[in-house]
Amino acid sequence: MGTLNSLFPPEIEEIEEIEMRPERGITLLVDVWSPLVGPDGTAYVFAPQKGADDKGVQLLDQALSNFLEVTSGSNRPGYGAAGGVAAGLSIGLGTEIVSRADKLSNLVGLERAIDES
Repeated sequence: MGTLNSLFPPEIEEIEEIEMRPERGITLLVDVWSPLVGPDGTAYVFAPQKGADDKGVQLLDQALSNFLEVTSGSNRPGYGAAGGVAAGLSIGLGTEIVSRADKLSNLVGLERAIDES
């Protein structure tokens, strides 16, 4: 198995700017409200489950922090969903992040069905 460092080219730490795209009208349903970075962020919460050691977790968190910095993104709840893919979609495409449970409940009329039962 390769090391975490082998997953990223050395140049990843040198990225200074990423051009973002305008809003696309996409809604992303998530079930995780973790932020992207920090002690409750995706690296610290989920990377150990995938086999990352402490050094790997710190490296991932630093890389994700750098991503936020170069994209002028903020560390919002839900950005940690899907290993940070939610952050990339939201920042890059203007994707709206909403609760999967809330959205599906509204789509099927769960509250109304409960009230009528």
